[in-house]
Amino acid sequence: MPGRRWVTPLAAAAALCLAAAGALTAMVLSGVPLGVDELLAQPVHEWAHGSLAAVPVAELLRWTGSPLLLTPLTLGVVVVLVLRGRGGYGAYLAATAIGGVVISETVKRLVARPRPVWPDPLDTASNWSYPSGHSLAGITNWVVYGVIALLLVPGRGGRVLAVGCILWGLLMAPSRVVLGVHWPTDVVAGWLFGFGWVAAVSAVAVSLVGRR
Repeated sequence: MPGRRWVTPLAAAAALCLAAAGALTAMVLSGVPLGVDELLAQPVHEWAHGSLAAVPVAELLRWTGSPLLLTPLTLGVVVVLVLRGRGGYGAYLAATAIGGVVISETVKRLVARPRPVWPDPLDTASNWSYPSGHSLAGITNWVVYGVIALLLVPGRGGRVLAVGCILWGLLMAPSRVVLGVHWPTDVVAGWLFGFGWVAAVSAVAVSLVGRR
């Protein structure tokens, strides 16, 4: 585990990300970013229609970021960690995952932003658009899988697994714009809320371990 010297940087990162997420949310509520969103999303949507690989990969990312998969997967990882005597890591993962869901659903209802509507949609989704739940879950679940793998799995295999999980989690965000079910600011907000929450939980975890 990182030493207590990491508590302050992690807490600062959490405050910075959550403050940025709050500022972006205020802008979205005021309607400021919509023109920028449309300007950025349109060429991505057109590119996705002409790409043979983009949509299948984005659909795979969608499936691996859905609650139907992530809920049992994260629960299974937590159970394995507890059974192997790593209950602290299990609690850490549970805290990031559950907190991510609470943040996502709360902000979605607060902002109530409609999803993009395209004349030739590649995919459809229900619920509100802001923030992107997949983008947030990619951080609070997949990136955290990677962090835990980096800390617990020895050798090169652990590093490869960690990098793979982290990259997969990060790719959740752009895949949502590729499919046309989120605006760019939706996925940026998912990243900011996700990283902010994970950094906050990490700061608390490192502090508690340091005290013990």
